Amino acid sequence: MSEDQKNSKKRQLGLSLFGSGLPTASANAKPKSSTHWRTVLRLVAFLALVVCVLSIVDTSQVQSHLAQMSAYTLAVMTALHLVIILLTSWRFARITHAAGAAISLQDANRLTFGATLANMLFPTSLAGDVGRVWLVRRYGLSLKSAVTVGVFDRVIGLASLGSVVLIGTFIAPQLIPLWGVFLLCAMCSGLVVFSLVRWRRGERVLSANGSRPKALVSEAIALSVAAHLVSIGIAFIFLQDQPVSVSIGALFVLFPAVLLAASVPVSVGGWGTRELAAIGAFATVGLGASTAIAMAFMFGVTQTIAAGLGTAFFVLQSRRKEKQYD
Repeated sequence: MSEDQKNSKKRQLGLSLFGSGLPTASANAKPKSSTHWRTVLRLVAFLALVVCVLSIVDTSQVQSHLAQMSAYTLAVMTALHLVIILLTSWRFARITHAAGAAISLQDANRLTFGATLANMLFPTSLAGDVGRVWLVRRYGLSLKSAVTVGVFDRVIGLASLGSVVLIGTFIAPQLIPLWGVFLLCAMCSGLVVFSLVRWRRGERVLSANGSRPKALVSEAIALSVAAHLVSIGIAFIFLQDQPVSVSIGALFVLFPAVLLAASVPVSVGGWGTRELAAIGAFATVGLGASTAIAMAFMFGVTQTIAAGLGTAFFVLQSRRKEKQYD
């Protein structure tokens, strides 16, 4: 093998490392100045949210709650986050495969672990979910198909989050008023209608491999609900080490609000928005602000650790493959 061929192989391996790489310029590329401004605004929002959170609680109390968490709990929370990332990766693989992408589950895992880590650490979505949508084009999708996949993947995730809250209303109906149930049903219905309309417009895209629409939607929703249930399990595991009592029904109703706040792209990795949402949501069941912040903070920490472990695995795997071409 010639030196040029070796370099070409290494470049391909590097680009496919964990779904990151340098996108080529195109007519659809966004102006750099606009991207820079959004990055700056996210950093400003992140700092403002952190200051707000620190001003609300006594940090020594938060540290006390963190000290009560055992190493076993930390390990279990991290392992459950690995399960969540694998579930969302499976969903992404099914949707992209339905759109005609020649992508394996391992490739989807690499993209999703890398996107998750980037979302948690960088103040720009280009390295995270948007980057994943952009880079999945390397597996045979057009830009339009990749965007359709990204939107459908996100909408299914949000609609499924509402479904989990609806389950919680049956377990603990006293925690959410009747108007809240109607509002939640309207939101879920709106998301479902949006996804169906989007599906109709991109039906050819999402049926490129002959996938049946109902089967694909059902599978994507099931994977999403499973991931959200595991997230609730992570919060439950953390609270077992704390001198508090929060019912499963309360977690079903309240913790999705924390997850939803973390997904709002106004901060870096949901830091700050996740903690503030936890304070407000769990105050309704008498959970102290310091405990709520510690729970939300460790949820983000263990998510970052899990994404980092998965990314490190693919880095090592890529380096082993590189040695084969030396």
